[in-house]
Amino acid sequence: MEKWGIFPKFHISWLTPHEPNDESLFPGQVAQAYYDFGENPEKELQVHENEIVNHIWDLDNILWFQVKWTMGDLTWELTSNVDELSALDDYLMLHRVKNIEGLPKTPIEATSTQKTN
Repeated sequence: MEKWGIFPKFHISWLTPHEPNDESLFPGQVAQAYYDFGENPEKELQVHENEIVNHIWDLDNILWFQVKWTMGDLTWELTSNVDELSALDDYLMLHRVKNIEGLPKTPIEATSTQKTN
């Protein structure tokens, strides 16, 4: 690469002071909310959920949950992604069922405009 004039060096003129994210352009992009930089890097990253707000059974009889995460994101997740969340227990108790098979079969036409995954 050196024969093409590319050298593995930075010129000091390329260095600039760090500027934090502009919250108005990129809201909710605080890195510390996802990872505590003071903790042991070997420790598993834990995602804390806020609540499960909805569910649907798709045409293939696969159950999807709409999860509202603590940072405000709203996503559709498969059962395998939420089965360890405490919010699932709360959601099942809210619907007065003991397991996910007991959840009502919500017609997909009623919620298909909301599902973005």
